[in-house]
Amino acid sequence: KTGRHHQIRVQFASRGNPILGDFLYGSKEKFPWKTIGLHALSITLTHPTTKEKMTFSTFPGRNWPHFFQEFIEKKY
Repeated sequence: KTGRHHQIRVQFASRGNPILGDFLYGSKEKFPWKTIGLHALSITLTHPTTKEKMTFSTFPGRNWPHFFQEFIEKKY
């Protein structure tokens, strides 16, 4: 009814791989900025009026590489 079972957060957690920082769905690791470590490199949508396909792309913020390097060093 709510679509919750289709959320990527639920799907990952149900397979034992919660998203980094997603304590609601079982993550044990903290992610900075009080958010979860989820990022889409690009997304394509169809404009509701013009029906034009629109693609938006962006790289993770400048702090992400630094954070992941620290995470890898801490874990491994």
